[in-house]
Amino acid sequence: MKLKARILSLILATVLMLIGTGTTAFAANYSDVAEDSSYFQSISLLSALGLLKGYEDNTFKPDGDITRAEFAAVVVRALGQEDTAQSSIGQTQFNDVASDFWGSGYINVATNFGVINGYGDGNFGPQDNVTYEQAVKMVVCALGYEPLALSKVNNDAERVWPGGYLAAAAELNILSGVAGVESQLAKRWQVARLVYNSLDVKLMEKVTSQGQERYVISDTKTLLSDKLDVLYSTGEFYANALETVTESGVRARNGEVIIYDELIRNADKEVVLKDGGLDTQGLIGRKIKFYYTETLDGVKTLLYIENRTDTGNILVIDVADVEDLSGSFESGITINYWKDKEKDTYTTAATVTKNPNIMVNGGAPQEGYDESILQPESGTIELIDTDGNGNYDRVLITAYETYVIKTVNSTSKEIADLYRSSVQASTLKIDEDNANNIISIKRVDGSEITFTNLSKWNVLSVKKGRSGSRDVLDIIVSNNVATGTITGLEDDRLVTISGKTYELSDYYQKYAVNPADKLYIDDSGKFYLDKDGKIAAVEKTAAASSNYGYLLGADYKSGNFQFTILKQTQTAVTTYKGASKVKVDGETYSRDDEFEYFKDIVDSGDYKINVDALAEPTLAVIPDTYLPMLVRYTENSNKEITSLTTVKSDVAESVLDSNKLKMYDLGADYNKKFKYSSGNRTLTGPGGTKIIVNNSTVVFVVPYDRSQTDKYMKKTISYLTNNKSYYVEAYDAEGTIANAKTAKAVVVYESGEIEISSNSPIAIVTSIAAGQGGSDDPDVAFVISGYVYGRGQTGELKESLLASNVLNDVKVGDVILYEMG
Repeated sequence: MKLKARILSLILATVLMLIGTGTTAFAANYSDVAEDSSYFQSISLLSALGLLKGYEDNTFKPDGDITRAEFAAVVVRALGQEDTAQSSIGQTQFNDVASDFWGSGYINVATNFGVINGYGDGNFGPQDNVTYEQAVKMVVCALGYEPLALSKVNNDAERVWPGGYLAAAAELNILSGVAGVESQLAKRWQVARLVYNSLDVKLMEKVTSQGQERYVISDTKTLLSDKLDVLYSTGEFYANALETVTESGVRARNGEVIIYDELIRNADKEVVLKDGGLDTQGLIGRKIKFYYTETLDGVKTLLYIENRTDTGNILVIDVADVEDLSGSFESGITINYWKDKEKDTYTTAATVTKNPNIMVNGGAPQEGYDESILQPESGTIELIDTDGNGNYDRVLITAYETYVIKTVNSTSKEIADLYRSSVQASTLKIDEDNANNIISIKRVDGSEITFTNLSKWNVLSVKKGRSGSRDVLDIIVSNNVATGTITGLEDDRLVTISGKTYELSDYYQKYAVNPADKLYIDDSGKFYLDKDGKIAAVEKTAAASSNYGYLLGADYKSGNFQFTILKQTQTAVTTYKGASKVKVDGETYSRDDEFEYFKDIVDSGDYKINVDALAEPTLAVIPDTYLPMLVRYTENSNKEITSLTTVKSDVAESVLDSNKLKMYDLGADYNKKFKYSSGNRTLTGPGGTKIIVNNSTVVFVVPYDRSQTDKYMKKTISYLTNNKSYYVEAYDAEGTIANAKTAKAVVVYESGEIEISSNSPIAIVTSIAAGQGGSDDPDVAFVISGYVYGRGQTGELKESLLASNVLNDVKVGDVILYEMG
């Protein structure tokens, strides 16, 4: 075909201003030409046809100027005269065009075709920038419509410039979308739009009949069909080698595409074309206008595809934004999704018709599929309304599986996944050398890499498909990482790292199930992100610090959880709100849940309360017999409680779970006093069980009267007195010594009993009076007054109540040792 020769000639052209390195694609990818600009299709098509191109830096400079010689070259190419121009280089009729000027051939051809005639003074001004009306005149003449221009001014050749040409161009619809102004320089985008508008205009030709010359408009000839040998049609893009929306699910062969041609009159409207090297990714299911060449034996080859789908008929939803689904493919599905999770109060609904056309990763889904295919680990759901009736009848699912590389085997071309087990497809084969595979490996920024570039902790998002008998892997590799410390945890998946919030990926939640993979406040390390910026893997560099608290009660008021707790980081009991969702022993509860779901908090160990029997299960009516407990907690940046781990937990015990709250089994010494030895920092029970404490041990002191919330204390081991005995509980105790473990937290229960030791305070008795114990407290028989020294107490002893058997033989002036109950 002639077109091939023309294209080869174009490659040899030396018009550097107009010929760049543009890539072949269905749309121009100039960095400064936006797809939503009014001139996008004009520039893209002319670039694909080789008539006008951009610069080597991948820009087009749409607002730049173009010289008269350069535009003459564009028009000559549109006339299909590239070869003639190359053979016509040399002397021109213009004084200011040298014979060795690069554009002399184009100027000669344009002159012969009546497209240009210069300034009338013997000069052409090849380096002058072309004006709007000059460009219009050249296009009108190239189409053969100078007679129409003359007719607009009653064939007055003196008046045809420029008004006649502008009027003719307006009638031919050449000026559509150009908005030029006379005497102003034409911008490059305007030039592209003028030529684009002219490509399908019927040519005017001079014919001779019976010796008479006249001008007629051709029935079929246009610049496209007659001068460039390019055809076009409209339809829908059905399939390439990797994707399809054909009802049969058939893909095209490699190097070909299938297009539904709606202008073909016969029954077989599915047309096979060679793809011409075009990148057709993203066009599946789109309404298109396509340009192609056709050989005498009927072989069609694509040149350019123009996407004509109304953007209002396409909806692309990230699967992470889907809130819920209802219905079925057989009855119709409603997808409720978030347009903007940060701003929207309510979800938006999208309706899919009954029995829609469904494709997953470019092909028909496997047999037995159901609506769950709409919820992959990662990806998008593309809905297309082909008839514009408001309901989507095509569903194109792009589903990615996530892999985090643990090891790379260069021999077998396999990667092993960090978290998956062997029954969960723990390895992935990526053999680029196997001809049965079609494999694309790219970074998140789109740059290509190879298997040999993959390494541990890379996060792979893998789209798996088939093309005929070949496996297709489209892999996006992320090596993005967030480094820092967890400062907040909320809901099931929001993690704040050094002030920035990330989301846990579905992959991490599904496969990172070992206790060591649980995340806690103060966990530090590297957090590896997938292509969507979600956490897919965690490499801890420091274990979570202990965040213990002594929980006094849980409540539900005004639509919020409330927790009364003494934190290890605070000195007083405080009531804190719960987050919108709170995880208790691995189970997540939202604010909409009933308070009864928290019975695990108030139904702990041997201290059981029948919460269901309470008329109103709130903190105010929990019986006095309720025993509060030690917990571990996490909180978000707003100091809201996000999770609680209690003593009694449904989570399976595991020696790998260093963060699991566990009570140290004191055996037969439970509920017995332990004597503290400051020398070896050990609490020893009467049966020999030992609890070792150190400066890191958190000590919570629970008063004898537990209703006195101001008496609860958070202390260090300095609270413990040598040789004194305490009722204690130990938590998260570790160590290898038999019957001796080092506790991370200890609860000390103050006793109501009197215990005298050498460390007890000293009091000097100043008076003794009869007690008022009565029947309520008969042991209180006397009241003494005196002065107190020791244990940090100095001053007057106002009312010290002592049992009668202790006061035998005590007189005013005596010095006594005593212990407060």
